[in-house]
Amino acid sequence: MAEDGYYLKRRINLKTDASAVTIINLLCFMLMVSVALVGAFFIFGKFERSELYELIRWPNFVVLGVGIISYVFVHELLHALIIRLFNKDVKLQFFSSGVVSMVGAERRFSKWQYILVQIFPFLFLCTIFVLCLLFLPKCVFLGFYCLLTLNFGSSA
Repeated sequence: MAEDGYYLKRRINLKTDASAVTIINLLCFMLMVSVALVGAFFIFGKFERSELYELIRWPNFVVLGVGIISYVFVHELLHALIIRLFNKDVKLQFFSSGVVSMVGAERRFSKWQYILVQIFPFLFLCTIFVLCLLFLPKCVFLGFYCLLTLNFGSSA
């Protein structure tokens, strides 16, 4: 055990390990599909038939289109903000390979700092999307629900 409390079990470089990226993408996709199916059975089952027609109106597609385009940027920006909270002088590094995007820093974090850096975008965006589902009109419900499932899968 190193003096900082870490054990090195395996080193994974997502910049060069295509099989790890593929496995991560498949697992994330399976999680998104699972969340979407659970929602389809439990959430959409509570809507009346006339309300279901409201879900397929054009505002949903606008929310979804704008959300998908901006999601990765906002998600990684939230990681960067938390990293900066712990160390204002650290140099941030951004990386993207296919559908995997990351922000990181050449710095070690304590276990709790690392957990917070990793989980903050998920918690923050889930809170925002759930509030949108609860308080915005039904004409944008499906768009925000799709963004919520995207958040579950891509945050995994």
